[in-house]
Amino acid sequence: MRPTNYHTHSRFCDGVGEPAEYAEAAVSKGFAALGFSSHAPLPFESDWTMKPADLPRYAAEIRSLAERYRGTLEIYLGLEIDYIPGVMGPSDERFAKAGLEYTIGSVHMIRDDRSGRYLAIDGPVEEYEEIIRNVFAGDARAFAERYFALMSEMVTLHRPDIIGHLDVLMKNNIGRRFFSGTESWYLDAACGTLEAIRASGAVLEVNSGGLARKRTDFLYPSLPLLTVARELEIPAMLNADAHDPAHVDAFYDRGYALLAAAGYREVRVLLAGTWRDVPLENI
Repeated sequence: MRPTNYHTHSRFCDGVGEPAEYAEAAVSKGFAALGFSSHAPLPFESDWTMKPADLPRYAAEIRSLAERYRGTLEIYLGLEIDYIPGVMGPSDERFAKAGLEYTIGSVHMIRDDRSGRYLAIDGPVEEYEEIIRNVFAGDARAFAERYFALMSEMVTLHRPDIIGHLDVLMKNNIGRRFFSGTESWYLDAACGTLEAIRASGAVLEVNSGGLARKRTDFLYPSLPLLTVARELEIPAMLNADAHDPAHVDAFYDRGYALLAAAGYREVRVLLAGTWRDVPLENI
């Protein structure tokens, strides 16, 4: 079994390089499949998501690549879609119209009701600190619990195929300044989301993107959470969250080791248009 990656960005959002460059990198590394998952357009201005007008062009380009590499590399059309309560989510019809083959559901932002601004959880550290300071009056626990509540809502209401970087809120929690991620209340909140994921049938990704971009020294999710996911029999996959063609398999050795340490013996993949499980030992 050859490696796969279904979390791939490009110049259509905040990645660098053309989709074809990612495909060539995947072929050179012996990949079986590569899925593209540009950040879906938001209903307000941002510098890290696809522009609404680019969605048809993006879909057409990925489909064209799939034809070009047929027989060499399976290429799939997906989107990483944010959940914003009352605004958008992975199951929205406007995204389904693009003919997606899968969706990744993520929560990247929290709204500051006083200013109306959406602040990034995994963007600039200053925005992360602003969320805790202004939106949650300095209560980091309330922030973390709200994040996992939003993840649970997204999973339950929108049922994405893949759950993106479950504990990405640890990314800007530098030096475990606000919480360690091992507190009982934190684990309770995260495990509530894992229960929702199990009920939905979604796939939980192990994500190496923070490591590749030198924003973390760890993968998502943490070993304790991934171990609970395994106990709950939630299917898992390894994704690179690649924003550069060179990163399509970034830190995959650590990702496979983390999955094995959590007790996983199989990973889920999308091949020949079908979701299936393959033994870790065969990769």
